[in-house]
Amino acid sequence: MTALRRRLAAFFLDPRVALGAPLLVAVIAAVQMMVQTAVNPLPGGYTHYNNFVIFRQAFVHLVEGRDLYLYFPAEHFDNFLYSPTFAALMAPFAVLPVRLGLVLWDLACAAVMVAGIRAVPGLDPRARALFVWFLLPEFIGAAQHSQTNPAIVGLLLLTLAMAEERRAWAAGLFLALAGYVKIFPLAAGLLFLAYPQRFRLIAWTAGWMVALAAVPLLLVSPSSLAWQYANWWRLHTTSTHAAGVGLSAATILQSWFGLDPPRIGLLAAAGLLTALPLTNPGAFGRQGFRAAFLGALLMWMIAFNHLSESPTYVIAMAGIALWHFSQPSTPFHRALLWFAFLFVSVTYSDLVPPGFRGRYIAPYALKALPVVVIWGVAVAGLTLRRGRDPAPRSV
Repeated sequence: MTALRRRLAAFFLDPRVALGAPLLVAVIAAVQMMVQTAVNPLPGGYTHYNNFVIFRQAFVHLVEGRDLYLYFPAEHFDNFLYSPTFAALMAPFAVLPVRLGLVLWDLACAAVMVAGIRAVPGLDPRARALFVWFLLPEFIGAAQHSQTNPAIVGLLLLTLAMAEERRAWAAGLFLALAGYVKIFPLAAGLLFLAYPQRFRLIAWTAGWMVALAAVPLLLVSPSSLAWQYANWWRLHTTSTHAAGVGLSAATILQSWFGLDPPRIGLLAAAGLLTALPLTNPGAFGRQGFRAAFLGALLMWMIAFNHLSESPTYVIAMAGIALWHFSQPSTPFHRALLWFAFLFVSVTYSDLVPPGFRGRYIAPYALKALPVVVIWGVAVAGLTLRRGRDPAPRSV
C-alpha cells in the first residue's frame, strides 16, 4: 500500500499531469454542456453554455452596429457586460461553428490559467502541482459555465511573472487584457507600486489600455465605437444589476449580524486595508512579499465585491494559493489552506446535499468566510513582517 501511495503521489504531483488536468477538464466541461443542451435544454430553449453564446453574439452585434448592452432574449438570457474590446477579441471563436467555438473557448481559458501557473516565480514543481489541484474544483465550476474567470487568473499571474522578469511591456499588456475582460482586475495594478520600475509598468499599462480600446476600430467606425463605450459606461452606472448581493463579505454582515453598510463603501474600506502592505517599503525587495501581495489583492477583489458569484471564486482561491506557496509554510497557514478548501470548494460541491447547502451554507455566504479570514491574515502579515523571508516550502 505504501508503494502504491508513493506511485500515486508521484503521478499527481508531476507538474505535467497537474498542468494538463485543467485542459482535459475544459474539454470535458464543454462536451458536458453540449450533451446537457441536447438532452435537457433550459426553459425557453436556451443552452447550458449560455455565457459562451453571449460572448459569441457580442462580436456579431458589434459588427452589425447594434447596442452590445441590450437584452437579446431570442439569442440568450442575461446581458453582455464586458467591453467592446472583449467583443472584438471574440472574433476567432465567433466565426467558428458554435460547438467547436465552445470547446476552443473553454480550452483557451484553461490554457491561459495554466500558462499563468507555470509562470509564477519561485515555486518548486511540487508546489506548482499542488497549486493546480487546489484550484481545480473552482476551475471546474467556472469551466462548466464557460466563464472568463480562469483566464483572468492566468492573465494576472502572467502580470506578476512579467513584472518579476522586468518585462514591463508584457506585464502591462496582460494587466490591460484582464481589465478589458472585467474592470476589477485593474486593481491588481497596485502590485506595480512594489517594484523599482513602477513608473514604466504603469506607463506601459496605460499605453496598452489605449491601444486595446482601439482594437474594435478594425471592425467598426470611430463614432460607432464611441457609442458602444458610452453604452457600456451607462450600463455600469445605472444598471439595477449593481443592487444585488452575491457571495461576499456584504452578505456575511447582512445575514450574520443584520448589518447593511454601503457596498461600495465596504469595498473601498477593505481596499484601503489591502493597500496597507505598501506602507512597508522595506519588504518590497522580497519576491515572496510581492507575490503574496498580489494574492491579497485577488482575495479582496472577490470577497468584498458584492456581485461575486460562485464561479468567480477561482480568482480568490488563486489568491490564497499564491499567498500560501510564496512564503514559508507553517501549521497555521496549512490549517487556513484546508479551511479554504473545505468551505470554498467542498461545501459548494455535490458532496454536500443540495437541500443542506441551500438552507445553511449559501444564505450565510460561507464560501466567502475563509477568503475574508485569510485576506485579513495576509494583509496583517505583509504589513507587519519585516526582514527577509526564508525560501518558501510547499505543503
